[in-house]
Amino acid sequence: QAPDKKTMFSVNADGSVETAGGITSSADAVINPGSMNVYQSSTAATVWNGGWNDGSGRNITSTIGSGGSATFAGTILSNSWIQSDRDDPDDSAFYGTLNGVEKVNIKAGGSATFTGNVVCDLSGVSSCGLTTNGGIFSSNITETSAVTLFRGVSGTNSGIPSYEKFKVDGTGSATFAGKVTSAETVSGDSDDT
Repeated sequence: QAPDKKTMFSVNADGSVETAGGITSSADAVINPGSMNVYQSSTAATVWNGGWNDGSGRNITSTIGSGGSATFAGTILSNSWIQSDRDDPDDSAFYGTLNGVEKVNIKAGGSATFTGNVVCDLSGVSSCGLTTNGGIFSSNITETSAVTLFRGVSGTNSGIPSYEKFKVDGTGSATFAGKVTSAETVSGDSDDT
């Protein structure tokens, strides 16, 4: 009795190829002209895996999901901009984590949150501007002199700005290393001079 026949692959008259399984190639696959289209039955599937294999096994370093997500193990380089277009101003446009913990969050509305210091230029440029149409706001839940709300430094030690010139602490007091000049009368509620 002849064995049951099962079609494993077919080459159609229009040049298309149908296979019952995956395609493995030891050389480059070139499509010119044309495009590669991969469709899955859900948005949680994978349409692309890329990586390397030195003979000991496959190592996946790039993945594209059918829902539009992408994961890369290395650096993403672009000679143009990278754009994030969101529907809600509270949606994150850029989100950075360290070991799974949020450290940087820039939202579509223009607000930004950083858990560490924001350093503006250490390369030798003499100034760095911060321009705002509103106010600059510093907030801390602790109301003590140990909390610094604003601090200004200048002068360098081993190339790092190091010498404090003014400071405003959590109690509202301020210290200045130089002369304080005002065009108006300066008044206060304390008897201290």
